[in-house]
Amino acid sequence: VNLATLPVDIIRKICKIDVEHLERIRLISPRWNTLAFEHLANRKYLPAIKSFSWSRDLYEEITMNIRIPPELQEYFGVEKWKKKRKDTERVRLIALNSNKHKKRYSDCLARIFDRCSRIEKLEHIT
Repeated sequence: VNLATLPVDIIRKICKIDVEHLERIRLISPRWNTLAFEHLANRKYLPAIKSFSWSRDLYEEITMNIRIPPELQEYFGVEKWKKKRKDTERVRLIALNSNKHKKRYSDCLARIFDRCSRIEKLEHIT
C-alpha cells in the first residue's frame, strides 16, 4: 500500500485533519486531487477565521487585520503579512490605495474568504 492507493475514507480523514496542506496533498495523485477539491467544496470542513477587520484612513490607505492560528497563515495566503510581535495569531496588511494594487488585494481577499467556513468576528473600523 502506498499513498496513491489508500482507501477513499482514509484520504478524506487526512484531508479533514490536514487542511492547511491541501495544496500539496492534491499533488499525490489524481484521486487525491479530486478528494481534496471535494473537501474544499464543503465549507463546513474549512477552518474558521477568528477575526477580520479593516479600516481606511484619511489618505484612503486600507489596513486589514486577520486573526488565525500560525499554522494556517500559508493556507490563507497571509504568511508574508506583517506580524504583531506578541500575538502570533494576528497579522496585518497595509493596502495602498492605487489601481496597481487593487487587483492584488482583491485576489488576496478572495482567497481568504473562499477558504474559510466562517468569520467569527467581522469588523469595519471607521
